[in-house]
Order: sequence, then C-alpha cells, then structure tokens
Amino acid sequence: MLMAGAADGRRRPGLAESADLIRCATWMRLRPGAPRPVRTVFAAVRLMYVGAAVERMPRRKLRPT
Repeated sequence: MLMAGAADGRRRPGLAESADLIRCATWMRLRPGAPRPVRTVFAAVRLMYVGAAVERMPRRKLRPT
C-alpha cells in the first residue's frame, strides 16, 4: 500500500511517505478510547518488522569452499 503512491521505477518509499505512515500509525496507536488489538496483531506486526529488517540487510556473496 505504501508503494502505491511511489513514482514509477522506485523500489522504496520516500522519506515523506514513510514519515506520514509513522505519524498516522502513532496517532492510531495513541488516540484515547481506541480498542486495543489482540495479541496476534502484535505478533503479526513484529513479524513484519523482522521481515523488513531482513530485507534491508546487505546480501553477502558466498565464497566457494
């Protein structure tokens, strides 16, 4: 969804798009009276963060042994 508004040929969202996503997510999380998500939602979000971190890791070339 974040990449839907990105320019053609871009592989990652820009700084403004990322900041907007974080701002909106923070607002949704901190707003008073909002129902709290269940435990599985937190697990799914953690899994997405791990996947994003792994994706951003530099790829290592394997040396033949």
